[in-house]
Amino acid sequence: MTTPTPPAASADDTPRNRRRGRKPLVAVATLVVAAAAWFGVRYALADEPVHAAVGDCVHITGGQADPEVSLVPCAESTADYTVVRVVKNTVETGACNNLSDTALVQRRGSDTSVLCLNEHARK
Repeated sequence: MTTPTPPAASADDTPRNRRRGRKPLVAVATLVVAAAAWFGVRYALADEPVHAAVGDCVHITGGQADPEVSLVPCAESTADYTVVRVVKNTVETGACNNLSDTALVQRRGSDTSVLCLNEHARK
């Protein structure tokens, strides 16, 4: 009695060829994850007014219709205003009534907030 021989593996079914087919997918997935992480970190750590907190100072340049706002250290001479309240997820400046000198709407992507600002007291 003879023992049947198992069928020979085809050239496409070898472990080496199966791994070779996954390399492009792994490379693409790695690039996507790296890009998402890079943009996520930049977004989370952005030094932009929409991420301002109470007590932060801002410098405002440009016109009233399109102001350029940047966070600055309060000790710097360029500090124009101090943030006294931050109202997230709104564009209603009425949240600052009777609380601050001015209100400023900030948008960054889908993030919106209103910064309630008082003139920065110089020491």
